[in-house]
Amino acid sequence: MNNSKDFDRLKKYFDTLFGIQNTLVNASNVWKQQMTAVKDIAAGFSATVKGEADAGDKAAQAIDSLDAAIYGDRTQWIQKADAALAAFNG
Repeated sequence: MNNSKDFDRLKKYFDTLFGIQNTLVNASNVWKQQMTAVKDIAAGFSATVKGEADAGDKAAQAIDSLDAAIYGDRTQWIQKADAALAAFNG
């Protein structure tokens, strides 16, 4: 950033990006992530009990889904933040 205008523009961008949430969409996404985690945990548990060869893979998927349910999927936000910051590299 070269001056205060750049800082103000960046601040406004991130305030808009991270500060405003559509409550219903957010609640729906959280619900979907929680249900995916429950399904993946059940599949991993079932595979382990049955001694299936891919039980480890299913357990890893369950952990990833549980992380997404707890912390949310941040992939889109990380990509947007990287794109916004790339404009200020210099």
